[in-house]
Amino acid sequence: MKFHFNGWQRIWIVASLLSLALVTFFIYDTYRSPSFVDDPFILAQLNNDELIDVDIPGLGIVKFPNDMPEKEVEVLVHQNFDKNLNTIPVLAKSKIQERNMQQAAEARKENDIVRQSNRELLLFGYAGWLTLVFLIYIAGWCVGWIYRGFKAT
Repeated sequence: MKFHFNGWQRIWIVASLLSLALVTFFIYDTYRSPSFVDDPFILAQLNNDELIDVDIPGLGIVKFPNDMPEKEVEVLVHQNFDKNLNTIPVLAKSKIQERNMQQAAEARKENDIVRQSNRELLLFGYAGWLTLVFLIYIAGWCVGWIYRGFKAT
């Protein structure tokens, strides 16, 4: 079976392919990659430099998150100093893990927003292209139908 396209159909095919290339370039140009680290274990490695050393008498140096207020560190140390000295490093470690989990949750939220906008960009970009190509074809067919109607009489 051999297809025969007239001149207008060939123009429509070429224009459709060129507009598809333009839409694809636009989508590629505006497509964003999720840029936040949302894995708590990777964040633990990245945040390793963001710890402060607190020298506790009888225990030595314990690392705390640097964004933890000094007052909170003092309260945590004083509350547990008399009870059991060994719980302080465990509590400090849990505060570090808590910070990493919170940062991971915030990063996941930001990455989900980026992914959602990328899905919408793909959907609306190609759906808009397909709708436009279809409407142009229908409009051309209608003009041809009207032309043939006048030509017959």
